[in-house]
Amino acid sequence: MRLNDATVRLAASPSACSIACTTLCGTYDRATIFFAALPVASAWTFAGHAELSSTLRDFQFPIPSDVNARYVIVCRTGSGGARDDVIVDAVTGHCR
Repeated sequence: MRLNDATVRLAASPSACSIACTTLCGTYDRATIFFAALPVASAWTFAGHAELSSTLRDFQFPIPSDVNARYVIVCRTGSGGARDDVIVDAVTGHCR
């Protein structure tokens, strides 16, 4: 299966992991999305950023037609425990 695009449903929460953020609570943040043909560290290609809010929202990312993508990953940016957590409700891939 090759992906045509991927949709991720995301939001931010000040305490999604039972440990509250420390100093920048409620400032939200963003998530970074990558895709790959294989789930190995060197294979991931940047798809884009999702600007988060406290409400779940869908973010769609197209995948170039010449790319053999099969996996999608959602990463928290480098803000650490100071900012809100990323809630991943769903990741949906749409095949070619």
